[in-house]
Amino acid sequence: NPIGVPGRMNLGQILETHLGWAASRLGFRAVTPVFDGANEDEIAAELGRSWLVERAWR
Repeated sequence: NPIGVPGRMNLGQILETHLGWAASRLGFRAVTPVFDGANEDEIAAELGRSWLVERAWR
């Protein structure tokens, strides 16, 4: 059931998913150690940067 998966994810997994999406769009590999990885502001910045890069290439 695909609807059940987001319901079982914790906040960290959701943030990691978004960071992975941004990293994929920007062409880099993100490594985030447990308790010492990217914070919400850094992830938001990368998501914004990936959005800008994606829009500029169109």
